[in-house]
Amino acid sequence: MDINDIYRVIKSESIGEKLISSLFLMYQPIIGHRAISLYMTLLSDENVFLFQNHNRLSLITNMSINEIESERKRLEEVLLLKTFSRRVDNKEEYVYKLLNPLTINEFLKHDIFSGLLKKSLGIQEFQNILSSFYRDEKLNDFKEISAKIDYSADPFYNGVEFKKIEEVNLNNMMNNIDFDYEKLLRETTPLIFPIKARTSENLKIIGNIANLYGLSVDDMNFLIGKCSNFENESLDIELLKSMALSIKPKDKKINDKYELSPIVFLQNIQNGTEVTKVDARLLEYLSLKLNMKNDVINVLVEYVLDISNNRLPRNLVEKIAGEWIRENINTKDKAKSKIQKENKSKTNMILPDYYSKITENTDLTISDEDIENLKMKLKGKS
Repeated sequence: MDINDIYRVIKSESIGEKLISSLFLMYQPIIGHRAISLYMTLLSDENVFLFQNHNRLSLITNMSINEIESERKRLEEVLLLKTFSRRVDNKEEYVYKLLNPLTINEFLKHDIFSGLLKKSLGIQEFQNILSSFYRDEKLNDFKEISAKIDYSADPFYNGVEFKKIEEVNLNNMMNNIDFDYEKLLRETTPLIFPIKARTSENLKIIGNIANLYGLSVDDMNFLIGKCSNFENESLDIELLKSMALSIKPKDKKINDKYELSPIVFLQNIQNGTEVTKVDARLLEYLSLKLNMKNDVINVLVEYVLDISNNRLPRNLVEKIAGEWIRENINTKDKAKSKIQKENKSKTNMILPDYYSKITENTDLTISDEDIENLKMKLKGKS
């Protein structure tokens, strides 16, 4: 570029106040105020149809021609500007085509741009930006029919690996897990619960932990904030499980004791004594790994305690749990019916024929001959 080269600005669409805000709040931290100043100056020249001299642009922006070229390239890198040129009479003519900035929501959802913004601002301020501007519109009644765009042909995206953000089906989870996901996501800011950590798997585990330990949305909100890693935007699930045991759940009025969370159910059996970590991990295994419902787990716990002298042997619990799962025992009523059948089969044992022939002997004096005859009968000999 030369100071005497001429330029003209074209723009196909108007730019509104919201896009101006996006330009300064989203783009400026990445490309700097000088590039934004050049963009706004070119925007002001949009209605000038005659070619202008770059010397004029240099005077207005207070930048040298080399600085203008450098800042122009910054605008091009973030898709705010396209530049065209041709040689006429030993002079270069430039046409600057201004492109609209993305909206704030579009920018924050863009993998590359949001990543650059986070790098420029730092984790803390980036999370503040997300908390202030990110909006997840409710489109439950709509079906997405968007066309899939192939970015591979665009040189700007060449070599960039795009990762599809997982779509979370809240309706499906709300039907299967008794937890208020809508309230959690409504009240939990990205600063507490990073957007990228809100995967279906993590949300499912959060709901199951809340049910297992009898914790509220507010309790889970607090725990999630303690267990989130803002640098890599992840959630430490193992830490979440450990910390959940330290939270004392609030008392709830429940008509059926089997509807209590398994931790609270076992704690009530122990007269309020805190559940040990060993027993908590066992209940966690039944709930999170085997996906057993609370009422079924509680019936199982009560049954094993009854037949094992108030102990919960892991091997026995897992053996019975596996049997119930294979037999599709997934409700409290089915579980109780199974136990009743087990108890009945033990009570109605088939006794040998000779048992009915033995009569009570009121004479406590038993001869040696009688003892020998009894031994022979017990051996099945006559």
